Order: sequence, then structure tokens, then C-alpha cells
Amino acid sequence: NEVTNYGGAIYFYGTYGVTISNCLFEENIATIGGGALCLDSYVRTFLVKDSEFVSNSAGSSAGDGGAIYMNTLNYVTTIQNTKFSDNTAYFGGAIMVYTTNEDLTITDVEFLRNGATQVGGALHVGDNLKRFTGTRMLVRYNTALKSGAGFNFDSYCNYVTITDSNFEYNVAQFHGGGLYFGSNIFYLTISDVVISYNNAVIQGGGLYTSHLVSNVILDTVTFSGNNGLFGGGAFLDQLSSNVTMTNLIVDSNEAKFGAGFYFAMKHDDITL
Repeated sequence: NEVTNYGGAIYFYGTYGVTISNCLFEENIATIGGGALCLDSYVRTFLVKDSEFVSNSAGSSAGDGGAIYMNTLNYVTTIQNTKFSDNTAYFGGAIMVYTTNEDLTITDVEFLRNGATQVGGALHVGDNLKRFTGTRMLVRYNTALKSGAGFNFDSYCNYVTITDSNFEYNVAQFHGGGLYFGSNIFYLTISDVVISYNNAVIQGGGLYTSHLVSNVILDTVTFSGNNGLFGGGAFLDQLSSNVTMTNLIVDSNEAKFGAGFYFAMKHDDITL
């Protein structure tokens, strides 16, 4: 299927609740947004489970969300036991979340070989997300020509929690090979996570946090084999506060400055 605007396979507008179960979406194309699925306007609940999105595209020059594009006020979005592979877009190779969302939960999901020509090779989250929870995710071999080859969070997310997951072999040309967090992330917790063999050409091979990211907890996280010019394992930019790191394994990362970690200026309350 192919459309010149939104929703290569399905376009939802103002639907109260949407459930996608046991579906395969393959080789759908939307020029502007949502290679397979587009959700527009108010959608109170959105559930995707036991499904697969393969080789969908939202275009390389302007399209958002190679597999799924959410341009809506969503109250609860849940994605579980689903696989995204070889999807491509301008922003959000597999998934693009735009505008206000209450809760986004991703559980038992694989993101493999997705690509963005800007940011968010696997997942790109725009502004004003209240809560993100990701558990048992495999994010591997994704690419972004700018930042966040694995996951890219722009700004103004209240709570971000990532647990029991692997970010491996993702490559970004600018910042955050595995994970990128923009400004004004108020609570960021990463625990029981492996961040390994990711690459960012400039900053944060494994992890990048921009300014004004606060209440950062890294607990039982492995940074191994990551590479970047500044901060091979992780780059934490200025004005981050309340950073706590416990039970870390930092091994075989490479950089010109700060092979394991690079802390930029004006950090408050760093605990190792």
C-alpha cells in the first residue's frame, strides 16, 4: 500500500480506542507520516500486541514514523510483544510520537535495523510526554544520521524509566548512539540495562543527556564497547542535577575525551 500523505495501511482519526493484535504490516509507504499506521486527533487508548512491522517507510526527506506515527492527544499507548524491523523515516525510523501523550509503555519489543535520516532510528518522542516505561526491549542495529540511533527523546518528558533491556550496535552520526535525551527530562531511571557497542561520531557513544536533565539514576547498567569522540560510554551535558550511579560496569569504551563518561560543566550532586 502507498499514500501520498498519512497512514500507508491504516489512518485513524478521532477514534476512541484502537487495538492492533496478531497483525503483520509489511512494505507500506506514506510520504508524510505513518508508513503503516497513523493516529490523528484524539485517541484515548492505543494498544499494539503480538504483531510485526517490517520494511515500512515514511519517506527519507520529510516523513515521520516509518511504521507508526502518532500525531494526537493519546491518554494511554501500549506496545507489547511486537517486532519492528527495517522500517525507515525522516524522524522515528520505526515510531514517531508527536504532541501530548499521557503514558507510553513498551514491553517485550524488538527494534532491529530501523533507520532515520534525522533522529530516532528506532523511536523518536517529541515534546510533552508525561510518562515512558520501557521493559525487556531489544534495540539493535538501528541508525540515525543525527542523534539517538536507538531512542531519541526531545524535551519535556516528566518520567522516563527503562529497565531490563539491551541497546546494542546502534550508530548515530552526531549524539547518542544508543540513547539520546534532550532538555527538561525531569526523572530519568535506567536500570538492569546493557548499553554496548554503540557509536556516536561526536558525543555519547552509548548515552547522551542534554542540559536540564534532572534526577538521573543509572543502576546496574553495563557500558561496554561504545565509541564516541566525547564520552564513549556516556556524555552528560551541562546543568544536569542529582545524578546517581550505582553498580555500573564500564568496560572497553573508546573516546578521545572520557572513554567511559564525560561530564560537561555545571553538574550538581553527582554520586558514584
